[in-house]
Amino acid sequence: MDNPASLDRKDPQQTSVEINQETIGQPKKSGRLVSLDVCRGFTIIFMIMVNYQPEPFPIMEHPEWFGFTLADAIFPNFVFIMGLAIPLAMAANRGKLEGKRLWIKVVKRFVLIFLIGLWVNLFPFSSPDFPRVLRIPGVLQRLAICYLVLTALYITCHQEKNRYQYLYLRYGFPLSALLLWLALTYGVNVPGCGHGILTIECSAESYFDTNIFGLSHTYQQLPFDPEGSLSTITSCINCWIGMMVGIDVVKHRTEFSEKSFRYKRVCHYTMIALIGIVLAIFIHTGIPISKPLWTPTFVLLTGGISILLLAIFIFLIDIKNLLQSPIRPIAHLFNMFVVVGKNPLFLYVLSENLASIFFSIPVPYSGHGSRNGMSNLYNVIYSVVFASWLPAHLASLIWSLVWALLVYVPIAYLMDYKKWYVKL
Repeated sequence: MDNPASLDRKDPQQTSVEINQETIGQPKKSGRLVSLDVCRGFTIIFMIMVNYQPEPFPIMEHPEWFGFTLADAIFPNFVFIMGLAIPLAMAANRGKLEGKRLWIKVVKRFVLIFLIGLWVNLFPFSSPDFPRVLRIPGVLQRLAICYLVLTALYITCHQEKNRYQYLYLRYGFPLSALLLWLALTYGVNVPGCGHGILTIECSAESYFDTNIFGLSHTYQQLPFDPEGSLSTITSCINCWIGMMVGIDVVKHRTEFSEKSFRYKRVCHYTMIALIGIVLAIFIHTGIPISKPLWTPTFVLLTGGISILLLAIFIFLIDIKNLLQSPIRPIAHLFNMFVVVGKNPLFLYVLSENLASIFFSIPVPYSGHGSRNGMSNLYNVIYSVVFASWLPAHLASLIWSLVWALLVYVPIAYLMDYKKWYVKL
């Protein structure tokens, strides 16, 4: 949409697109890539669950610096989905937006997403000194940068008739991003530390983030930001991976109407995914897997997981058609992902804002998680309703499920029923 607060009652296009009238796994009248909606909805629900678990299971908690858990795969998958949607959206709008008008829309969308990210960081505006402590990087800010870089790359280089530009899109861009990250990470002399040290205190990431943003403008005033400077370079490769899959889908859009071709594509994507995952495992002894640094091994691992997840959803939705499963709970589950996937940006921002409100409401409480006899509404609900009788990790998981499924899913269904689709 043209305004982040506007509500469009027309058919949703968002970042998924019309491939043709025989879009994968969808009746002819719809024209939506349903697997992408399912994948997007699944990612949003999982992201909300992971972000708001007071005492998560270790596998659902981000490692402090090195290592990998399921929680680490969520944000890269969102970046991947954004990249995948770029060529699909361009194909859907071919002939409608071109030249200057297209570039204005791209830049406008970048600015809006970035500004909404700053809004999320500021909300609920409880600090009177917000210009001094405003966190500049963030999840949406990174998505905005990846969107701008990869969309510009696609617009300028996707035409196969220009051989050298197309080769740069396919091979030159990821290679140049990788080499830039390696040169800055291992080549910059960090004062007092030296070259190529990947600790929190001495990494080039911390050095650049501290000097570019300042300690008062990073996450929790740490010397680095998890969505900081150098890690944004390699996160663009995750977006590029998604874009290459999207290019493949658009290129073979007519073949996707055949079930046999879908099987072949699922096998093809699965093989590519497994190669990336295996490479990451082999290389991680030299370049460790790290989400804060967004290392190349992290890119390989999460890129592989994203492709594998998409392949699984294509198999389940576009081949096995579980949206129409006779087992109604299964059909309802996947339809829930579709509905949530139609308003991902709105639901993500709402989840961040609503959680900030709950965290900012003081409640007198002397139990678990309290400080000086006070706590916040979110913690009190968790402690009293769930943690008072369940083991901590299980209570945290159930609370996050309740938070996601009973708050945001009904909102998603209401918006879909009203045909309110928030688009940029």
